Amino acid sequence: MSFGWATDSAKKALTALREAWPCPADDLRLFEARRELARIEWVVARRAAKVAALPPSLIPGLNDDSALARNAHRRLNEHISALRDELSAYERLLTPFELIDDAEFERVTALLLTRSGCFDVRVSGGARDLGADVTGVLPGGLRVVVQCKRNAPARPVGSPDVQRFGGTCFMVHQADVALIVTTSTFTQSAREYAGLAGIVLTDGDAMKRWTLGVVPPWQW
Repeated sequence: MSFGWATDSAKKALTALREAWPCPADDLRLFEARRELARIEWVVARRAAKVAALPPSLIPGLNDDSALARNAHRRLNEHISALRDELSAYERLLTPFELIDDAEFERVTALLLTRSGCFDVRVSGGARDLGADVTGVLPGGLRVVVQCKRNAPARPVGSPDVQRFGGTCFMVHQADVALIVTTSTFTQSAREYAGLAGIVLTDGDAMKRWTLGVVPPWQW
């Protein structure tokens, strides 16, 4: 039993999905990718069940001892897993910020960094993170340190929060680019301090634009 067709189909769906970003939640390519993944998984499971019911002698070269079969299954599973991950990433990016918690907001921010070309992206948020919720390395090699503030729309980030981050982002975390992202807004005093300290501020509207593929904040 060959799964080559399924592997090729998963690869094509994955490529189309990656090329689609950014796109709205009702984009046809998202629907097609979900449908194709479901079709592949259903057909593969059905065929695998039929083969498992046959005597090994009837499926020469494709039993559990076949290296060729194992490699084919491994490649297929890798592409199916990648397609699942890509769809999951889209669902995260397209979920309204008000429907996610603090930890998920940090993960979405990390995903946006990765989508923007950063590497070695890590979520380190916690009680002892000293303001560094997400870190990464920009395409040019500069270290970026991000603090995430998932506030209610009516609760802006004030100057004290920005000052606390300013006290650790450069000296402690060795940031080349320091970034605060929030689901709300920033007070005027917070913006003034950030301008003096060299901290990039990204409010809720800017975060939404970022999820839609606008250039990342450090390029504004």
